[in-house]
Amino acid sequence: MKKYISPSLAMTTFIGLFLASCTHSNMQPIEDDYVNNEWELFPASETTVSDSTVSTADFSPTQFQTIELPATVLSGLRQNGQFEDIYYNKGLEKIDPAPFQNPWWYRKELVLDNPDSGTHHQLILEGINYKAELWINGQEVSRDQPMEGAFGIYHYQITPFISKGKNIIAVKV
Repeated sequence: MKKYISPSLAMTTFIGLFLASCTHSNMQPIEDDYVNNEWELFPASETTVSDSTVSTADFSPTQFQTIELPATVLSGLRQNGQFEDIYYNKGLEKIDPAPFQNPWWYRKELVLDNPDSGTHHQLILEGINYKAELWINGQEVSRDQPMEGAFGIYHYQITPFISKGKNIIAVKV
């Protein structure tokens, strides 16, 4: 029996996502916020705007699935009732791989009350597999530290990219 794992499906794995606040003097975490709930998942092919626009409050996807991380694209779709019996009777073999050959967006709105209070904010992405881009409020955060490789863990200092009020985090996988 030939086993097949879609490369683009495998590269969408998120194990966890945390927003950690650190003090400036010793950079030790003083507060962790779990931000794995209520992410929007949608195919990049369904947007006609630039990547930077997807990560702004000016953009709202027309159709998306609300998911909880960790989730591959396939498991996010399963959270919303698609592909119910994939582990029964060779169900995985019946799934059309075409939707998983192109990039997808994970997008979340995060409201911060006072990010300028001398606190440093760090976003930790665990389990990115294989390649992704991180955007916050229209800026590519991962440009100087690309996410590429099997099940990597990535730490991003996001203090310069966030502001008081609504912030949009978008990850393109």
